[in-house]
Amino acid sequence: MFSNLSKKLTNALIRQAVVDEDERALYEYGFFLLLSNVFFGALALLAGLLLKMPLSSLLFFAAFRLLREYAGGYHAESETRCLFFSCAAILGSLCLIKGIQTAGLLWVPILPAVFGTVTVALFAPLDTPEKPLTAGEHKHFRKLSLGLLAAADILFAVGFALQRMGICVPVGIAVGLEGLLITLGKIKRIRQKKTTAEQAL
Repeated sequence: MFSNLSKKLTNALIRQAVVDEDERALYEYGFFLLLSNVFFGALALLAGLLLKMPLSSLLFFAAFRLLREYAGGYHAESETRCLFFSCAAILGSLCLIKGIQTAGLLWVPILPAVFGTVTVALFAPLDTPEKPLTAGEHKHFRKLSLGLLAAADILFAVGFALQRMGICVPVGIAVGLEGLLITLGKIKRIRQKKTTAEQAL
């Protein structure tokens, strides 16, 4: 969905001579990021409004999306599956956040926050075989990933110390979700390498 819209928008710009043909890939990627961020951001906000926690939902989405953008993680085989799993992950996380806040379980987000912190620190950035990172890109994205992770952890710690569940819970769940996606992505990479090695024999 996003890929097709990105291509159509880029084609329109090229036809109007606003963009050169050799810049196609850059603009398609830019439109893809814009469209996907707007869609998932709107989804998170709508779900947050329905759950009566709009600020928590936006904080969760911002923390998760920034980490996801630079730390990487699991990617589905098709855009349709990616859309489905992304929607399920966001909505499921927001329902979990609501449940934790309603129950007043301030300590619960500590577990996913610690798990996500360790995982991101160890494995980020996790690229894909389809779009491998160069050594320079890997170094750059790792610095960004660790910087964003540190910012999220500080925000989580401040929210926890002040007992502000509207801050620590969404941030902790966001870090935990990113940690889960990196773990799944790492497992997928190991399986792919194993399959490739077996086929080479």
